[in-house]
Amino acid sequence: MFACLSLLWIASGGLLNSPIVTATDTQFLETSVIAAQNIIHVPEDYPKIQDAINAANPDDIIQVKAGMYYEMLLVGKPLTIMGEDKNTTIIVGRIQVFSNHVVVKGFTIRNAPTLFCGITVYTNSNVISENIVKDNGEDGIWLWYNTKNNTISGNLIEGNTFCGMSLDNSTNNMITGNVITNHEHGMMLTNSENNTIVGNTFVTNAHCGFHLRFSSNNVIYHNNFIDSPVHSDNSTNTWDNGAEGNYWSSYRGEDIDGDGVGDTLIPHLGLDSYPLMERWSMLRIHNAFVWNAKTYQVATYSNCTVASFGFNHPAKQISFNVTGAFGKVGFCNVTIPKLLLLGPWQVLMNGTVADFTKAENETHSSLYFTFSFSTQMVEIVGTKALDMIPPTADAGSDQIVNETTQVTFDGSHSWDNVDITNYTWTFVDNTPRTLTGIFPSYTFNTPGNYTVTLKVIDAVGNYDTDTMTIRVLDVPEAFPWWSIGLIVAAVGGVALLAVIFWKRKTRENSARTRARSSKR
Repeated sequence: MFACLSLLWIASGGLLNSPIVTATDTQFLETSVIAAQNIIHVPEDYPKIQDAINAANPDDIIQVKAGMYYEMLLVGKPLTIMGEDKNTTIIVGRIQVFSNHVVVKGFTIRNAPTLFCGITVYTNSNVISENIVKDNGEDGIWLWYNTKNNTISGNLIEGNTFCGMSLDNSTNNMITGNVITNHEHGMMLTNSENNTIVGNTFVTNAHCGFHLRFSSNNVIYHNNFIDSPVHSDNSTNTWDNGAEGNYWSSYRGEDIDGDGVGDTLIPHLGLDSYPLMERWSMLRIHNAFVWNAKTYQVATYSNCTVASFGFNHPAKQISFNVTGAFGKVGFCNVTIPKLLLLGPWQVLMNGTVADFTKAENETHSSLYFTFSFSTQMVEIVGTKALDMIPPTADAGSDQIVNETTQVTFDGSHSWDNVDITNYTWTFVDNTPRTLTGIFPSYTFNTPGNYTVTLKVIDAVGNYDTDTMTIRVLDVPEAFPWWSIGLIVAAVGGVALLAVIFWKRKTRENSARTRARSSKR
């Protein structure tokens, strides 16, 4: 079990993906059995589920691929019938179970005709689990006459015409972990005894969330009754486990001793002597601490009531109360983000050091321990709590460079008591620029003075900033050597032309002079 529980938390800044709600020892055993049995695939082997049922041998497994199946199923032999995905493997019709040892799991069953139920069970030792049963013509699930020892668990039962679930003349059934919502009657027991009804949630069932008619010796606790009235005749039933009852949205009493159980205005409705102050769930998410606008959460997974949760940062300590039935053994798995609290760890039960086992991944630690009831105070003490000391940014010395020269920034002298996780450099060079890293580089092509800001951030969001200035010089362009030759050539050319012109003029003048002399 602990191997599953330790996977509870994967935060994405949030919670662990949690196989813990469904990954149990029971599932492991079920998988082992499947490997040894004949498996029939629908629609690959048979196009319809009923065809596969008819062809199957007792104890075979029918695996149904996601899709729409318009069928009225009759199951008259022990089989396991499993849908690929309860949201997308849809039976438009109904299922009737006439054999013992039938498993129906992983379907949506909806739109049974008027006066018909989504699932009707006439037999014993069946498992109806993890289905969606909705919008059917009569009840969602009906256990009918002399059914015993069935398990109905983990189903969403919603919006059926009359009743979410009915038990008629049914005994020794286990009804756990179902959500029953939006009906005229959420759940009705008629002439039914010795049933265990634990951990279910009844929400917005208009006329009656839970109705007992001539039904005695049923055990009813850890259920949530939310906007769902309860009607009970004078029959005798047990509404608690000796220390914990049910959660009632109508309860207005107080929890004086902080154990999560109401101490005033009891018994609530004349029924529940131990009403719970908060909705029952084995998995609880606690907002332990807020720092830098981020909420750090701790998860507890337990078979008992967890209350008065607190985190003391200076003491590096988590504390809470656990309450359960006297003489029973409780368990708790606590999953803690490493950014909030680090080990080595110590677990105390009522001040006494307790044994625990530990599992860790990169981001979280999970501690698992057991204890005896009734109320115990749990303290989990770590050695290093959430870092509240900001880092120190150092952007380095100012620099003077020539234009078009690459500049290397240096944030290596920044400091943090744990670790700096982000270095961000910002400045404006015509447009805003952002660089990251300890030693980023940049080339400035325009002369001027540039103010550069370094922001350093640690793992929990503490930060600091520092600035430095880059002065970029305007470098005059060097006089090109080849232009001198052009100038010399041009001057020489002009001089040559002048000489030629002068000589030409001189010859012309001499010619004119000789001509005048000859005329005389």
